[in-house]
Amino acid sequence: MNECAPGTGDSAEFQPASLALRAAQRAFAASLDGARDAGEFRNAQRRAAARRTLSALSADDRARLADWLSLLLAADGSRVADASIVALARIDAAVVARVRRELPRRVEALAARGGASRIVAA
Repeated sequence: MNECAPGTGDSAEFQPASLALRAAQRAFAASLDGARDAGEFRNAQRRAAARRTLSALSADDRARLADWLSLLLAADGSRVADASIVALARIDAAVVARVRRELPRRVEALAARGGASRIVAA
């Protein structure tokens, strides 16, 4: 009963997140959350922090960050996703392009898993 799932960590797809990726996830989450509540100066500080952490990422970590962001936006719903994409565009256009490519697939996967009534297409 208290055994780990077979194959956990042995998969070629599973790789633990690097420290730089985790820092970027925190910075982007703070920037997206604060975009609705904070003033322009504080938002600019958060965007600058997100840009700094993004510049420290490898190409693989940038792809993983974009995948994580697309999943985050797919779970939020279309109105929040639209506002978040605008906020992301002020940070980095390449990340936004990848998120836009991945978002429909993420919305579809979440709809199939959790029921179509819970997910609004972006």
